Amino acid sequence: MDNDRRKSPRLALKLPVVLTRRNQTAPISSETEDISITGFYCLTEEPLAPGEVLECRISLPESNAIMPGSQICLEAEAEVLRVALDHRSTAYGCACRIIDYRVQFKQ
Repeated sequence: MDNDRRKSPRLALKLPVVLTRRNQTAPISSETEDISITGFYCLTEEPLAPGEVLECRISLPESNAIMPGSQICLEAEAEVLRVALDHRSTAYGCACRIIDYRVQFKQ
């Protein structure tokens, strides 16, 4: 029996992500370890709290097919589901669920 709790398949995709706490202006820069249509997993140097809601910006690879020379980003609201020390480093592994998002094109 498969014990994987994920509802959506995940892609092992490293994308730049910037996380911002609601009451702080200092962003937390990270990179996704994997991503799906419902969430992502990333490593951070500072601990986040389960239940915390963050603003996040995920930069997607440039695609000349849509808008040449533009950067495509997902600007999202995400809830932290789980936090654990990463066994490979001193970073914190954070599983986040995307609550809402919008696609932004930046020239």
